[in-house]
Amino acid sequence: MNITAFNNELKIINKKSYQYGNEILYLMADPQFLTNQERLTGALWIIGRAYAASPQRRSYGTIKEDAGYVNAAGETLKTHPIWPVRSANDGREGFFDALAETLCKDSDYLNLFTTCTNVIEAYKYDCLENDLQKLTDSILSVLKFNLILSHAIETFDKVPSDHNFKNYNVFCSNHLSFSSKFLHFHFPERVFIIDNFAREGGNLLFGDKKDKKPLAFYEATSADKFDNTVFSAFPKEDVTQLYNKICDHKNVQIVLEVYEKRTRVPDSTSNDTSSAKDYIKHCIRSYLLGKHIKSHVCEAPINQIKYGGRVLSSMPRWTDAILLNVKAPLSKAEEKHLASVTDIYKIIY
Repeated sequence: MNITAFNNELKIINKKSYQYGNEILYLMADPQFLTNQERLTGALWIIGRAYAASPQRRSYGTIKEDAGYVNAAGETLKTHPIWPVRSANDGREGFFDALAETLCKDSDYLNLFTTCTNVIEAYKYDCLENDLQKLTDSILSVLKFNLILSHAIETFDKVPSDHNFKNYNVFCSNHLSFSSKFLHFHFPERVFIIDNFAREGGNLLFGDKKDKKPLAFYEATSADKFDNTVFSAFPKEDVTQLYNKICDHKNVQIVLEVYEKRTRVPDSTSNDTSSAKDYIKHCIRSYLLGKHIKSHVCEAPINQIKYGGRVLSSMPRWTDAILLNVKAPLSKAEEKHLASVTDIYKIIY
């Protein structure tokens, strides 16, 4: 890797205007207020809206060709929801208040954040052997919070307790993207963010989509050639080995079994379990990328965070910024600059 060029690129990314917006969210998302209903309402609302992942955007799936469903306008539709989303106060303060109230009374939620808060100082990744347990616990916290949040939404929407409607399971859609973002802002040194852009950046950087031409920042050849490319730093075997170790963990298996039961459409190839496993793979890729940067970059780290009176160098923040930039240039105005840094992510030993 060209360290000088890479460090220069980090400095440019660090000057982006969104840094101040993120700083506001980090200052707001103080773990000590996770059980304060008023503060929790605000955090659920603002983080979801700011990162285009609001839990109000939800679905229970659809049923086709059912003439028995009539909507509020008296119309019979060809497709209709398996279970309707409530409209009262939906997306306004009433919805987020209701979620916060339900969460603050949920023993699973309270236990989850008591555990997370108690170990917050111990969750800085240091590239040592105990990182595997830290990463596993971090993944578990996001997967569990997503289930708890989904249950709170189902409570708001008054989904029947037996969760069965016309032979379909009734569960709220996954909010793994929001859950990862919400927990990241409360535990920035611990939790990796996932969304469609970061996931796609990971696919490109790790060579999963060889038929697609990678975008800005690096030049990839065939994933089968490991000489002088980014792929030499992230062999597929490393990802697979970590993935198997985490998925074999007893507590992870228990949670994945819950996701398996939450699959809403039995014949669907994209279900809740696959989404959970996608998040596990994404976290492993992000960790390996962060570990590589930490080992090779010696100057000021990317995207330092002002948080709780401290300045943090958060591995999850580094990797999210990089994966987003691998996915696409930040703006058209930067095309000339991006063209000059094509080889920055090329690994040269």
